[in-house]
Amino acid sequence: MKFQTEEFYIKTQQEMASLFPDHPEALENTFQIAEMCNVELDKSVAPMPQPEVPSGLTSFEYLKQVAYEGLEKRSRNAEQKLERLDYELSVIEQTGFADYFLLVKEFAKETRDRGIFFGVRGSAAGSLVSYSVGITDVDPVDYDLTFERFLNPERISMPDIDMDFEDARRDEIIDWVTERFGKDHVAQIVTFGTLAAKAAIKDCGRVLGYMPQETDRITKAIPNVPGMTLNKAFKESVEFREMIEADPRLKDLFNTAKSVEGMSRNAGVHAAGIVISKDPLVDYVPLYRGNDGQAVTAYEMGILEKIGLLKMDFLGLSNLTVLAKAVANITQTTGQVIDPRNAPEEDEKTWEMLARGETTGVFQLEGGGMTRWCVQLKPQNVRELAA
Repeated sequence: MKFQTEEFYIKTQQEMASLFPDHPEALENTFQIAEMCNVELDKSVAPMPQPEVPSGLTSFEYLKQVAYEGLEKRSRNAEQKLERLDYELSVIEQTGFADYFLLVKEFAKETRDRGIFFGVRGSAAGSLVSYSVGITDVDPVDYDLTFERFLNPERISMPDIDMDFEDARRDEIIDWVTERFGKDHVAQIVTFGTLAAKAAIKDCGRVLGYMPQETDRITKAIPNVPGMTLNKAFKESVEFREMIEADPRLKDLFNTAKSVEGMSRNAGVHAAGIVISKDPLVDYVPLYRGNDGQAVTAYEMGILEKIGLLKMDFLGLSNLTVLAKAVANITQTTGQVIDPRNAPEEDEKTWEMLARGETTGVFQLEGGGMTRWCVQLKPQNVRELAA
């Protein structure tokens, strides 16, 4: 893993002229090409793709109509919740995010129509509009959930609705989105892996000719703590510091590794994120082909959000696949069709099961810490469980 030449740098005009003494036109042509290039890095914002809206209505008018109809159909005591719905709609109108809600509504409807189990995580569950138009399945008023955590008129930022799908059928939805908006308008998002402390030592050690056993011995002395850097390890780990100070070769390796620490090492594809645009994506971001042939943005997520591109998190969740299979098996063996969304909250056997610590396969509760709390606190209802 080494360079075969020492020519990897930008040469001066004089160096280039001496390299091409018989072909001065080579330098002139290069200059002409540079003069013809014109790139303006302005603050242009990518327009959002258009949702399906009946003719004669604006996006906001249609969202309002669907929200009123949905609230009446889905919620108990709908008339008592109209004030909250009107408030949320006024914030959505003020922030200009009606198109976003209608687009996510389309995704949710298509997923339901295909019989794919899905859910929405995070603060989006606090929106009554989301519930009314069929994006979420929990009435936020019944559970005292706060809308401002999701969309706040005092801190306007793009709403973020993360959708979980059965992991076995996530690609189905991405394929549909690609078909709906066009191949040129949908791409997955790049992520960059950076050289952390241990990786920097190992990579530099390999290039500088150190034995793998040597670099392994050094990296084992670096504490396994999130956010650990070489400088922090030098301060905090006595073993690591003594090792570096005792051997000039290792000091050289340490200083070299520090110079590359934090640099991007490799590009990967974000596990969940996709971007969708109204115009072809190449008008706004550079793209490359991933290993599976899919289009991937060469800009990472933070830049895409600044450009204003619609970013959706489509997460694959194994729990939902297991749930879907369980429901299918019950129907096959008993003929009973079960809808988990209508499961009774007061089911005593469920609370007894959680109190015994039987949380394997229960989303968000199967970690060791959460299981311990369930056994110690023995929640008796959804509110206690949420707390």
